[in-house]
Amino acid sequence: TNERVDFGQAPEGYVAGMGRGMGDQARDQGETNPLKEKLARETADLNESNFDKFSGYGGALFENAPYEADDAEADRVYEAIDERMDSRRKRARETKLLETMKRYREERPKISDQFADLKRELKDVSREDWEGIPDVGDQSLRIKQHADAR
Repeated sequence: TNERVDFGQAPEGYVAGMGRGMGDQARDQGETNPLKEKLARETADLNESNFDKFSGYGGALFENAPYEADDAEADRVYEAIDERMDSRRKRARETKLLETMKRYREERPKISDQFADLKRELKDVSREDWEGIPDVGDQSLRIKQHADAR
């Protein structure tokens, strides 16, 4: 017979098809399971190892909410603001970095900078003076032999 039986009002949280192996297809078709969502909120991992100062806890706050056009527009606006703020901070960062490097070079100049004046003076050394500079030779072997003799 094709008679329909009226079973009355569905219980709270009932999702048609969930008990027949339909699984998450019901949610994908726009239906939500309030009991499943409540359970997910209650079992969220809220221990401190899952907490980040910047973004909070690991779970997404609106993971079950649909992503709509106004959400996309808001994301674009926030992205533009982030880029603008980053460009302002970038100039300040670069300026600060240059000042820091300049101060560092004044306190700890490179060896080549320390001897730059002496290198410039080498162009005025005569050939006789240059040839009169003694050869240093390899002193490492002599030092090692002297240390072994002790």
